[in-house]
Amino acid sequence: MIKNRKDYMRNVYALHWNEKRIKYGFINYDRSLISELTKIKRDGKVLEVAIGDGEPYAKEMLSRGYDIYGIDIAPRLIKQVRESLPGIKASVGDAENLEFPDNTFDITYCFRSTWYFPDVLKAIDEMIRVTEQKGGVIFDLQNKNHSAHRKLEQKRVWANDHYILSLLIIYLKNVIKIMVRPIKYYKIVWSFKQLIYVSPSDVPFIFSVLKNKVSNIKIFGVAWDDDYPLISIDSKDLKKINSYDRIVLKIIK
Repeated sequence: MIKNRKDYMRNVYALHWNEKRIKYGFINYDRSLISELTKIKRDGKVLEVAIGDGEPYAKEMLSRGYDIYGIDIAPRLIKQVRESLPGIKASVGDAENLEFPDNTFDITYCFRSTWYFPDVLKAIDEMIRVTEQKGGVIFDLQNKNHSAHRKLEQKRVWANDHYILSLLIIYLKNVIKIMVRPIKYYKIVWSFKQLIYVSPSDVPFIFSVLKNKVSNIKIFGVAWDDDYPLISIDSKDLKKINSYDRIVLKIIK
């Protein structure tokens, strides 16, 4: 399963990453993440894990004078970074086995990607390892205990248990999309192969594992519509985490 997931991200998901990135846009959430990064240090050596095509984080950090490194499991995306942002030192790499010495970077971060990692804790440990003492590590997590992610998981379980019926539903939906195209365009996917789904995280468990490894952890819930959508959560009141579908952890090593 681990091998399949990594192969999928390397060879399939990478083909559609640019389309995804355009769909995400550059919203207040992204600006807020960059703001939190720059609060750690105003300059220095920075690593982006799962850099994709370099947009928007690495590109923005590079424009602010940081010394940017980036890794991604997909060679085609690293090729894009090297061509469009030659100031970034980009290389093919695995988030769970970073090929950098201990204490290499002032800041290490990973956004919009952890839910594709087979072993998110191993990836987090690697980000901490390659970050220097008093340096910062920031990443976001999908919260598996939020109602939206619980519902999605229930749908996936149902589709797996009713495989033939779920294929029929996909087929019928595509037929309807074709019928309404003169009015509105909907993308149609005829592939019935099971995709690699995202894996939201048990955030309180991850926090409990990390709190004895680092000097400080800040927790933010994401309120998507706010001007600054990172809402601080008191680590003594972790029940509030479940109000947010996305959580950001900011670690000082």
